[in-house]
Amino acid sequence: MKDLLSFGEVMIRLSPPGYQRLEQAASFDVQVGGTELNVAIGAGRLGLEAAYLTRLPENALGRMVRNKIREQGIDTSLIDWSSEERLGLYFVEAGTNPRGGDLIYDRKDSAISKVDAEKIPWDKIFSEVRHYHVTGITAALSPQAGQAVKESIEAAKKAGVTVSFDINYRAKLWSEEEARQCLSPLLPKVDILFSSVGEMKNIFKIQGESIEDAAVTIEEEYGIPVIALMSSKKHSVLRMAWQAVVYSQGVYHEDIPIEVEIADRIGGGDAFAAGFLYAYLKKEGNIQESLRYANATAALKYTNIGDYSWSTLEEVEGLIRGKGGLSMKR
Repeated sequence: MKDLLSFGEVMIRLSPPGYQRLEQAASFDVQVGGTELNVAIGAGRLGLEAAYLTRLPENALGRMVRNKIREQGIDTSLIDWSSEERLGLYFVEAGTNPRGGDLIYDRKDSAISKVDAEKIPWDKIFSEVRHYHVTGITAALSPQAGQAVKESIEAAKKAGVTVSFDINYRAKLWSEEEARQCLSPLLPKVDILFSSVGEMKNIFKIQGESIEDAAVTIEEEYGIPVIALMSSKKHSVLRMAWQAVVYSQGVYHEDIPIEVEIADRIGGGDAFAAGFLYAYLKKEGNIQESLRYANATAALKYTNIGDYSWSTLEEVEGLIRGKGGLSMKR
């Protein structure tokens, strides 16, 4: 029995070394990532037994991705192999004050966008899983991918599997109206929602003067048992304070902000979800503990290069206890 299954796209990330601009690059550093994969790996490194479902081209790039996932101890047996489609790419340019970063997608017609939900044995898959995680990014990739997200959530609920969903809105993939029409019917089936106040206000027209007010409105509108709303206060391109609030069964849960010096901005929200799900599944749904692990995992993610968290459980629990890494381990 796996603790966690996540489903989504994997892409190859190409980044110029250091703070070079994309147009001046003579070489690229190669990483593998994707929001749902980032959650599976982050949670797996903390101690969950995790599996990943995706669709990859049956070529050298697809095998490279599979091998990178395996390196992190994630079960790859559910990968669907394609002999025709391609692997998505994206290019990341790191910023530094006062210049922001840049990101360019090259993912059209990727293998996952052609996924056939009817060929996936959802009933069998969810008979061997405790929890399922998916995001709005996968739903936005294509009508086929959106249908797969819908059918997977319905199958998970039918099997008694808890479901978490991260809105993860990407304006480069679809409009706010398209996202609202696709995702609104799914939210009442979700057990744990990850989002930001901005996403809920802009996409779902949720009103509220504060993050707490927004959480109450979401619960009343969609009946979601656990709502985690993430926020950050940016001091500069490379510094911020990370914070979140979780609302569940009429109770607000808060944690102290964590000051972060940023090595890589990508994947912080995914690491938050990974830390939350680890503690939620290991500590019998304790919301306050889940929030602490989520915030610590997210903060630590920003300190390493790449899409997913490389943190260990020891590091996360050390940060929770107030032991930051200001000195070198000897």
